[in-house]
Parts: sequence; C-alpha cells; structure tokens
Amino acid sequence: MRSALLPKIQAGDPIRKLLFLVHSIFGQITFYREFARAISKQTPIYAFHAPGLDEASQAINKRKSILSIVINLAFLRDSYYDPNILE
Repeated sequence: MRSALLPKIQAGDPIRKLLFLVHSIFGQITFYREFARAISKQTPIYAFHAPGLDEASQAINKRKSILSIVINLAFLRDSYYDPNILE
C-alpha cells in the first residue's frame, strides 16, 4: 500500500487491524506522527494526505473522485472501484 496520498505513519504488526486517519481541514498529517507514538507500536497506522498540497499529486475537487481514491487505497488495495455505483 504505497501512495503519496496514503503514507504509512507506523508499520506495526501486519496481522493487526489497520488504523486510517484523515487529514485535518488544512490537509496536513504531520501531527499524526506524535499521535502514533501514544498508540501501541503493534498498530499499523496510515493517514490520508489531502491531494494537491504538494507537487506529487493534483488537487481533486469532486467527492466521488476522492472517495474512489480512498476506497482503492485503503480498502480494496489493488482492486478496481467504480465510483458510478454511488449514483
């Protein structure tokens, strides 16, 4: 699970349930590193980085597009998700 939009905050134990955190209203996730130190080192932690805040990604303005990316990265991983099923 490698993406600039979903960086790994803490590796943890791969058989444990993953914890996904969402960026703040400003799109930043840097403060989650300190938060991760307060949680069990066994918990794998990922944080959604807002697209478009750096040169590696383009801003996305449509909720369906963002939802599609989130589902693909977090839940389906390598599977394909069709955002049209939301209509």
